[in-house]
Amino acid sequence: MQSQRHAEVYGWAQRISEHLLPRTRAYHEIWLDDEPVAGGEIESEPVYGETYLPRKFKIAVAVPPHNDVDVYTNDLGFVAIGTDRLEGFNVLAGGGMGATHGDRTTFPRLADALGFVRPDQVLAVARAVLTTQRDFGNRISRRHARLKYTIERIGLDSFHTEVERRAGLTFEPVRPVVFTDQGDRYGWVDGVDGRGHLTLYIENGRIADQPGTQLMNRLFRENLTEAAILETLNELFGRYAAERLDGETFGNYSIRSGLVAEVRNPAEDFHDPA
Repeated sequence: MQSQRHAEVYGWAQRISEHLLPRTRAYHEIWLDDEPVAGGEIESEPVYGETYLPRKFKIAVAVPPHNDVDVYTNDLGFVAIGTDRLEGFNVLAGGGMGATHGDRTTFPRLADALGFVRPDQVLAVARAVLTTQRDFGNRISRRHARLKYTIERIGLDSFHTEVERRAGLTFEPVRPVVFTDQGDRYGWVDGVDGRGHLTLYIENGRIADQPGTQLMNRLFRENLTEAAILETLNELFGRYAAERLDGETFGNYSIRSGLVAEVRNPAEDFHDPA
């Protein structure tokens, strides 16, 4: 492990996974005429109930300053707090970058911070967030079945209150946290256990247009050529290299320079930014 804190966080990530695993074999059984092939008594599913979840549910755990799991884009996120030892987690909920093209009721959304919890409260909070989505999530429209739309529909305050009620706790104020990078870290990392960990980049191919199968250009616009795309990108990246502030990311530069409008509330201004 990279540090003692990483070891503690990894342990809690395992506990979260084990705590939320289905207790039955329902997803692994083959059904005929609504009856399990093997027969037997109906099993109980304490977390997911008889209906399971409206749609997929992603959980991520991040250890600052590295946000290599992109924690704000998950349904449920835990951000480890503590310098040398783990003190607890900031809890995030409602992230997701997916959207349906042409459907203005769908949008990407970063997760909201619900508050800070101690390690011994993590499992209760994870279960409370998941079961709230189980009971309040949209089961009619698949496009709106993720947790982010549930929070937008019932309101963050109501969701926050419901999670606290189900978990039997009150969130502490969110602790300050700083992420310095996002993505994979290549190379060797020395661990506190005397072991080294190596991350390698493995080249794995690319999507390319072939005669008669012009896939890539159609992803943008049928009459937009590769040369035109590259010309635009070259100009854009050239401006960024010349005009960016010290430590400024490309996204922040794009907003500051007026290339794109800032989105503060994706439910309201993603499709029609101010």
